[in-house]
Amino acid sequence: MDLEFASLKNADLTNASLRGAALGGATLIGVTINGTDFNGADLASTRLVEPIGLDAAKNLNKARNIDRLLRE
Repeated sequence: MDLEFASLKNADLTNASLRGAALGGATLIGVTINGTDFNGADLASTRLVEPIGLDAAKNLNKARNIDRLLRE
């Protein structure tokens, strides 16, 4: 799934599978990510601002380039 440079504001991604998704440069503002699976997702330069349900997201620790995630 290619979501590079996508702008997702207040999107409900509850239980969505973002496994292996290309999210580089995407902007995720106020998104709901309860149960969202990030296994293998590329988070390079992804902006994650005020997410809802971050503690309930799945496999965030298995995402690629998590160290390059931009949190504001």
